[in-house]
Amino acid sequence: MNLNPSVKNRFYTTIRIFTILCLTASKLTAQLSDSTIASLINQVDLDRLSSHVRALSGVDTIRVNRINTVITSRRVGEQGHADAIEYLVMKLKEYGYSTDQTSFYRGETHVQNLFASHPGVTDPDHYYILSAHYDTYNRNTADPAPGAEDNAGGVAAVLETARILYNFETDYTVKFAFWDAEELGLLGSENYAFKESRLEESNLLGVVNLDMIAYTTDSLWQYSINTRDTANSIEMSDLVYSLSTSYFDSLYPIVYNPGLLGSDHRRFWEYGFSAIFIGEAFRTVDYPYYHTANDTYDKLNLPFFHDMTKLVLASITHLATSSESEVYPQASLVASEIILNQNYPNPFNHHTIISYVLNNSGQTILALYNLNGAVVLHLVDDYQTAGVYHLPLDASSLASGVYYYQLRQNKQSFTRSMMLLK
Repeated sequence: MNLNPSVKNRFYTTIRIFTILCLTASKLTAQLSDSTIASLINQVDLDRLSSHVRALSGVDTIRVNRINTVITSRRVGEQGHADAIEYLVMKLKEYGYSTDQTSFYRGETHVQNLFASHPGVTDPDHYYILSAHYDTYNRNTADPAPGAEDNAGGVAAVLETARILYNFETDYTVKFAFWDAEELGLLGSENYAFKESRLEESNLLGVVNLDMIAYTTDSLWQYSINTRDTANSIEMSDLVYSLSTSYFDSLYPIVYNPGLLGSDHRRFWEYGFSAIFIGEAFRTVDYPYYHTANDTYDKLNLPFFHDMTKLVLASITHLATSSESEVYPQASLVASEIILNQNYPNPFNHHTIISYVLNNSGQTILALYNLNGAVVLHLVDDYQTAGVYHLPLDASSLASGVYYYQLRQNKQSFTRSMMLLK
């Protein structure tokens, strides 16, 4: 769907009728002056952004560990994937940050998340996360996966925000997170969110996740803000919307509530944390090179990308300097009566096994969904007694891609993702 500027106001009224009205009651009161915002966003350097994307998507030769290399693909397990994380570490250190890496295995998949932190001066213990995934995927496994839009652009925006914020004081800490294995089922963010949820008291205030922010049509610069009624997520999305409409006339935000689930923010929603996802206007803008070898630098809309990064910088800085922000606790989690394990193997070709545990007996539903939320397979819909179950799944009739499977019983649900590769 393409809209011209003459219908802009009517369009936004339809999408988000009460957004501006709700902002007056928001707990996230903006503290930055117009001049401060202007000073910050004017530092966003399109040449630097472009340089990061070119380096990460195979356009430019870069030097990593004293070796000249070209990162043509960033699939988990590829040399380009390893070179990408070294490039990120190199740039963050160049900007003055120390880095922290967490590494773990999911089956035979080696997952590596990367973090850097900008300490708050008023309340350094509480923090926001600004994140993007750095791995890539191609439907055709024989071809490279350069991932310029998905998601070198998001990674570049996080790097540029980190560079600019280094010399700017914020009340709360900002943690810059580069998630791994998003394309294999949000594995990197799941590991982090799960561990954070097990803390007696989490200090995480919210997550701003970026995925596919560098492409739009030339006719209308639409993008999406994805939110849900989880903890403080709606107040966060309201703030971003307000900044966008106040300072960026070029951008046309669309708020999705409930938001789309296909990126790392989802794991934080599942564990009760505040989170929003900023990305393409997926329901109105179709990126034709998604998950192909043609997702390359030349396809990007660089002026749009520039403004989107400015918005991201303004948003995370507002959040981290909102002294009237109420510290929202993680949404309470009910003791689990069901446990849904990651399918094995994953990724898989045709056949895999889904295992789950029922601590109580009851009507049990297990279904498989595509990325649009439509049920593609009904796996279980029956009364089952407490116990451990191992369900073989034959996905021969399905196309390659990412799917979600959800287990429900007695008003509880648990969702995981899987990747089918044929």
